[in-house]
Amino acid sequence: MKKSRFSESQIIVILKQADGGTPVPELCREHGMNSALFYRWRSKFGGMDASMMARLKEFEEENGRLKKMYAEERLKAEIVAEALELNLRIKPKKRLVREKPEPLSEPTALNQVWSMYFMHDQLSDGRNIRLFNVIDDFNREGLDIEVDFSLPSERVIRSLERIIEWRGRPDRIRCDNAPTLDG
Repeated sequence: MKKSRFSESQIIVILKQADGGTPVPELCREHGMNSALFYRWRSKFGGMDASMMARLKEFEEENGRLKKMYAEERLKAEIVAEALELNLRIKPKKRLVREKPEPLSEPTALNQVWSMYFMHDQLSDGRNIRLFNVIDDFNREGLDIEVDFSLPSERVIRSLERIIEWRGRPDRIRCDNAPTLDG
């Protein structure tokens, strides 16, 4: 705030002179100030004595300090709220409670259990290829591998029917529950 060239006691003397009957333009000329400043002083300090004016200055200074403190605390609160908001966005995934799966049984003969699963890879030109594999779990023999850019369900069914025709039907077929077997 700009420091006034008039002290509080000088301002009170000038206001008392005006209350005593001295015309405002004459006071302004005498003290080298404009009339707007005089009327501003009168609206702010009119009817005060020196002790009241000193008390008002103290209140203004204290108000300035309180405003600074409030601004700092508000900034801290905003930073904390922003940090909490960021922490709330990252929610930990809820873990599903699963029953303990039964251990896989070891097949004791051919055609007891087959495993079928899909794999994928990418060619050097960026195109994706898919592989459909069927394996006999007893001797780990690869019964069929289908490779193509797309493996629709008709292709999978045809491949399984061809293997069954050649090797016979298995007791069970294991699959990896991949989303490719949905639908």
